[in-house]
Amino acid sequence: MNFNKQWIYDNNKVIAPVLAIIFSTLATLLAIYTVAEFIFVLVPAVTFFTFHYTKLYKMKLRLLGGLIVFIVVVFITAGLATNIIYHAEPTYQTQFYNSNGNQTGTVVLASVSPFAGTSSSYNFQIYIKPNGTFDYKSVSLNIQELGGKTTVVHYSQMANTTYPGNNTIRLTYTTSLANGIYQYNLTAQSNGSLHTPSINGPFNTSPFSYYTYVLPVYAIYYTILYEMVFLAGVFIARSLSRSRRYNPPQPPQAGDQKNN
Repeated sequence: MNFNKQWIYDNNKVIAPVLAIIFSTLATLLAIYTVAEFIFVLVPAVTFFTFHYTKLYKMKLRLLGGLIVFIVVVFITAGLATNIIYHAEPTYQTQFYNSNGNQTGTVVLASVSPFAGTSSSYNFQIYIKPNGTFDYKSVSLNIQELGGKTTVVHYSQMANTTYPGNNTIRLTYTTSLANGIYQYNLTAQSNGSLHTPSINGPFNTSPFSYYTYVLPVYAIYYTILYEMVFLAGVFIARSLSRSRRYNPPQPPQAGDQKNN
């Protein structure tokens, strides 16, 4: 056992980054399904403690090793995220906002099927539950291809079903789309100009094409974020270590000892 530990310490320039990549990838995969909002702290923390327990202490090696770990982890987790997206069928809940950016209380549930992957047709389903008076016939569905044109679908072009019991209307629209990545939103003219935020989907492209599309922004953003958090942790740890080194606990004075 001691031999194994010593071997790890002697080869920590390689072993530490490899272990950090493995542990960080596993931690990210777990966090995606539980506490995704803490990934930006989790990955640097796992890397920091891996380096610490494999005794990779030199600053330059830590910074370079951390950068390598974060780049590799970002490439791997971007692939994991793409795989998850391509197996998702999400329904988004949002609201209409007025021209001042205030919520109106009119709730929207929206989905598109299939959400991702190449298909001959895509089905949009939208449920609208108004807060007060609402002009359904003014609703438009705006389907925007990122970097391309926007297709406006008016109320008259959509199938509609009214549910009087809970004051809700369902709008459906089926269409074919050219290859590309899309987002959509709703607009209406009801007591003023109204709109919803943009909603992701559909992604009419292969998983690899989507991966290459999101990777540059994803990689730059998370690599820089991870490195900044990691640097902060390293410098805080060094400051605490130096503080303990220069201010060691003082031995008790003879007068402080209790007389037996």
